[in-house]
Amino acid sequence: MFFKKIFSFFIISLVFITSFAFVPSIVQAALPDVSIRDNSFVAKYVSQSISDPLKIEAGSTITVDIKFKNVGTKTWNASSGNYISAYTMEPRYRSSGFSASSWVSKSQTSKISGAVKPGEVGTLSLQLTAPEKTGTYTEKFWLAAENYSWLKDGYFYLKINVVEKTASVQEETKVTEEISKTEAVNTSNEYKAKQFILNTKNVTAKGGEKVSVILGVQNLGTATWQKYSIVANSPVSLAGESLNNLTFADATWKDNNTVLEKDKKVAQWDVVRDTFSFVAPAKAGSYTLNLKLKADDNQVSGLELLLLPMLQIM
Repeated sequence: MFFKKIFSFFIISLVFITSFAFVPSIVQAALPDVSIRDNSFVAKYVSQSISDPLKIEAGSTITVDIKFKNVGTKTWNASSGNYISAYTMEPRYRSSGFSASSWVSKSQTSKISGAVKPGEVGTLSLQLTAPEKTGTYTEKFWLAAENYSWLKDGYFYLKINVVEKTASVQEETKVTEEISKTEAVNTSNEYKAKQFILNTKNVTAKGGEKVSVILGVQNLGTATWQKYSIVANSPVSLAGESLNNLTFADATWKDNNTVLEKDKKVAQWDVVRDTFSFVAPAKAGSYTLNLKLKADDNQVSGLELLLLPMLQIM
């Protein structure tokens, strides 16, 4: 665990990509006591994609993008040994009840991606998975240059309200469990990814209506993808009805279940963004669209499951 002997403790960050006005989580009380080894590493909070208090349904996952400006004199480089991430605070290095699959560990968030030069703004995409216990929580973090120094002014916190699951989330969980029973997923570190953009989660559409989706993912695995694809299920009624000969596919899909396929190299930490459409079934009802990511014919693990509950009307 980084800094256990030399330094104090860190802070974590959140991920979701949408631009909302935000009141920053600035603490006026006494800050935790950490040692800044190198004053050339300095951060300035810029914005947050979801305002405090964050609302998360019990057991659900969201992503919050927190932007920090590099106001120091050294570049923040995700590919270097001194990459920037956040560690939990108060107590330092505690296991967070909101840690997600994209985190380095339960006490350390994912990295700020790319190379952020002095004067530029970097994004800490923080995936949060809520515990089952409802209530109000405060998650505190501090940014750090791995194995080197805490960042000056790198302290931040998030206020989170965990609420009970809605019926639709319970249905999504049920579908997810069924999928996990029938499919083997690659669980190694070789093929892992993180979703950071999904422009829609719940859809109401007319029969035959085309719905556009924007999806962004980051390669967190050790393998460089030579190609990747997005695959969709056939329509399944949330009421449990099996629907034969129906598909969500539109004319741009490769086939009835393959949304797209791309021969494109995607190295570790690289990001891809795709736009595609699906078509609502003609028969009225409630359905779920499940999207899976495959890289080099391996199913990619670690994604927030891409479920789009949909109410279709005539």
